[in-house]
Amino acid sequence: MVVLEVFSKSLQVKYKSTLFSKAAFVKLVTALISIVVPFVLAYISGGFWLKSVTFHEQPKVTLDGSYIFLAYTDNQSNPIVCSNVQFYENAFSRLDFCYEIRLREVDHNFDGKTDKIDINIGINLFKNRISSIHLVLPIVFMLTEECPLIIHSALLHQHYFHKQSTTLKMTADLQLYQRHALRCLNREQRLHDHPVITSSGKMDDYLFETIMDKYLAKNVSTHLKNVYTTMKMENKDKFNLNLSVRFPEVNIYYEPGFWHMLKCAWLQYFSVYIIVSWVITKFKGYIFKKRLVLYYEETPLKKKL
Repeated sequence: MVVLEVFSKSLQVKYKSTLFSKAAFVKLVTALISIVVPFVLAYISGGFWLKSVTFHEQPKVTLDGSYIFLAYTDNQSNPIVCSNVQFYENAFSRLDFCYEIRLREVDHNFDGKTDKIDINIGINLFKNRISSIHLVLPIVFMLTEECPLIIHSALLHQHYFHKQSTTLKMTADLQLYQRHALRCLNREQRLHDHPVITSSGKMDDYLFETIMDKYLAKNVSTHLKNVYTTMKMENKDKFNLNLSVRFPEVNIYYEPGFWHMLKCAWLQYFSVYIIVSWVITKFKGYIFKKRLVLYYEETPLKKKL
């Protein structure tokens, strides 16, 4: 006949002693060590309490609809001002020598997020020479996954010419810059909800220097990185700017919530606790087996007898 083991259980041997005995003291000390030591080891190793969490996401970028393009020439009294902002249209319409402004959003993988924006600007020079250009193109920068955010930002760029050129081709990546971690509330937040180009009507608010200063003072802003330029000398009567801006994944770091911090701290604590508890259990077993302290045993076999 074949015999199978269908169930088993262990007999528990209890070691007992009085409250103020050495055995009770050993129990108290080992219990405190098994609780405190894992916390100390996990804390001094660093990263126990999370200060910030980083995640990666490709943003959803849309154009705000307005723009400012300034070009300074060797004729200081005759700059080129192209804009659809009401203030510039009213004050500098006679300086608008742009014959073409095209903005094209490109979605390569058809996921609903713009992967690239192509900007083409054509200017009539009238024999003038371009010395510098300044571009302000407001955008809406959205994150929808880990930490939902809507940020009113902009494509800001300046370029100074050291030699005469009539065609400037540029390629760049749009990256996010943070001064300090964001507070993620797991709901849609609006940061810098006011547009980059205001509608105050005050002339100082529309100066490129003022726009730049206010923009750079923000906690969260976007900047062009990995900028590559190619300049050519072609038609002397016209200037062409071809700017291609890609939108790769950005790194965003934010302050984690209490439960997020507790979850990460608990994982670190528990991983150390398992090792410390195993060592303490072996240590207590050695003490009681060698009868280094006084106690009496209570077993189920003795009770039956």
